[in-house]
Amino acid sequence: KAADDPAKEEQKAAQLNKYTRHLDQQLSGLCENTSEQKTALVEEFYWMLEEYKISLFAQEIKTLTKISTKKLDQVLIKLSTMI
Repeated sequence: KAADDPAKEEQKAAQLNKYTRHLDQQLSGLCENTSEQKTALVEEFYWMLEEYKISLFAQEIKTLTKISTKKLDQVLIKLSTMI
């Protein structure tokens, strides 16, 4: 697909990069004082991001659940308010 429309694939990669940076920040912020709820939500965000990758780059595989940037953004907002 990238050979057919490299600009479009580059745009998709940029969209994904935004969320992978947030995931990296969340993972690096985890410590022994982090609540179990936040740790679980970070893990959930990880799996949501995996589904998002499929929806961006391999639509023919299909995802288990519908995923959107809106859902990812909502989880990021929730994570930012947790300890």
